[in-house]
Amino acid sequence: MFGLSAGRSIAAAVLALVCASDLSAQSSASSFSIRFFGTGSAQRDRIKIPVDDDVAGSAGNTPIDVGAGDFTIEFWVKGNLTDNVTANAGGDVDLLTNAWMDGNVVVDRDILGGSDADFGISIAGGYVRFGTGRGQGPTFDGEHTLEGDVLVLDGSWHHVAVVRQQSSGRKFIYVDGALDVASIAGASTANLSYPDVGVVGAQDALGRFLVVGAAKHDLAQFRSFNGFVDEVRIWNRVRTRVQVLEALDRVLLPNTPGLVGSYRLEEGTGTVTHDTSGANAPSGTIASGPAMALWMASAANGSNTAVVSNTGLPPGFERTPLVTNLVEPTTLEFLPDGRLLIGERGGAIKVYANGQLQAAPLLQIAVDTTNGERGLVGLAAHPQFATNGFLYAFYTTAEPRDRVARFTVIGASADPLSETLIWQNDHLASDYHHGGALAFGVDGKLYVAVGDNYVAARAQEMSAFDGKLLRLNDDGSVPSGNPFVGAPGAKPQIYAYGLRNPFRTSVDPQTGQMWIGDVGGNNLTSWEEANLVQPAANFGWPDSEANDCFLADCSAVAKPHFAYQHIDPEYYLLVPQGSITMGPRVRAPQFPVGYRDCLYVGDFVNRWIRRLVFDANGDVVADPLFLYPPYAGTV
Repeated sequence: MFGLSAGRSIAAAVLALVCASDLSAQSSASSFSIRFFGTGSAQRDRIKIPVDDDVAGSAGNTPIDVGAGDFTIEFWVKGNLTDNVTANAGGDVDLLTNAWMDGNVVVDRDILGGSDADFGISIAGGYVRFGTGRGQGPTFDGEHTLEGDVLVLDGSWHHVAVVRQQSSGRKFIYVDGALDVASIAGASTANLSYPDVGVVGAQDALGRFLVVGAAKHDLAQFRSFNGFVDEVRIWNRVRTRVQVLEALDRVLLPNTPGLVGSYRLEEGTGTVTHDTSGANAPSGTIASGPAMALWMASAANGSNTAVVSNTGLPPGFERTPLVTNLVEPTTLEFLPDGRLLIGERGGAIKVYANGQLQAAPLLQIAVDTTNGERGLVGLAAHPQFATNGFLYAFYTTAEPRDRVARFTVIGASADPLSETLIWQNDHLASDYHHGGALAFGVDGKLYVAVGDNYVAARAQEMSAFDGKLLRLNDDGSVPSGNPFVGAPGAKPQIYAYGLRNPFRTSVDPQTGQMWIGDVGGNNLTSWEEANLVQPAANFGWPDSEANDCFLADCSAVAKPHFAYQHIDPEYYLLVPQGSITMGPRVRAPQFPVGYRDCLYVGDFVNRWIRRLVFDANGDVVADPLFLYPPYAGTV
């Protein structure tokens, strides 16, 4: 359910997202990086982070001792081939050796002697290598090095992520959010963590460190990296391609699930870099000397650091609060003259114009808000609003009963006595599931999304308005082209059915397609749906929900174009629940290509916004996060 509690005041903000066309000109949240010089000598020119105290029996392991199971390591890197003279093996290969040590080493958790529970990352001939050792009992792997084929040493910043999935033994390398290469199955399943009892027979005491920027052991045959490193992250879980892509250019909040080490390298001075993950990983020591491990400031040269954002938004987007101290705002509607109407659940329709909230509301509607989700929940301006001043509102009357009414706006106000009844439900309003979305289609008809009124079975009953998408003329009469006109026992206003709580719809300004966000059930296994509207479509509720069918046959049900289940950890970023809020299909040319032509959806419970990416056939092929929780707030 949508979950607005009566009388609760929300300090909400209306957001304007402004995109600049030249992302390279944008200021970055990264102020410093570290420049390494590939010296690999005298334990300088590197960052050393302890993963264990190496004292037997003290259980001194730290959060970043991640080798026992799944793990992901990410960082930004910039360098040139001429400064890193090593050879690759042709790219896209599984090498059944420790050949990762033959590249220019960027991350090193090797143990020299006494144990093969090691791993590391290097760049060989410009290609990323991810190596893992045999591990420690009870099972052992062979030495394995995975090599990609994407050039990352071209003088520009690139994001690198390596992943070890223990259950399958597969390893993955991602470059700039795209899959570079995946390993054979079974490449790495063993325990690679540094033993809490230390390593008997180790040839030096460096095994307990994770080293960034250099080969750990100062031996001539191991070459270190010459270039820049920024924003190092360590996870104790598998990060999928989508998760890597959607987070690589954003600063993550402390206590992000699975993030056990985050070294942003923002200190800018001194010999210590601190963990910002919130997991209490140890600080790293920056070992430097003349022309070694230098702090590099973006203030001196913008190319000195990776371009990342600390607002939760992608770089180049800005978030500007326009209005605060609203009371349960539920709906927004722009008028042709640029005024923004903000509807509050209590019935006030406020106006944002000329850069500020106007003192007097446009209209105060008498609504019932005594229980659950009753109140004002939807607004729509008539396509000819500029000439007729018609404004439509979906609200719950004092009776209580859900109603759509039309008001006439003249200048800066609308007279409540101008109300004209457009539609009203036969059933009294329940506490929950009113739906409430209003939208005019490109056909000039008014579409009204009605919830199941907390009686799920009515969504399939054609004699009831509940759980339906209605299609009306602007005066409330029934269009002759509605699909159920003349059908025995069916309400002629019905255009589609089988909906639970369609709180928001949106219309694609280019194609005219209409999308419905249908809020799912309250169980862990329930689904949230984004549905593309078609006449006479049955969206299934309560007989089906997304991929779950509760009948013998659901073949006649219109499947959602996008859905996510409450228990899916990629979506329940705060709690294992969900409440989808449909947003717009953005066509604005000011948005960069990757963010244009996407359909944006939010989640009220988990406080995120995603963008749905389509292929040429109109199918959703990706849904990366646009705004992280809790940045998006109660969408």
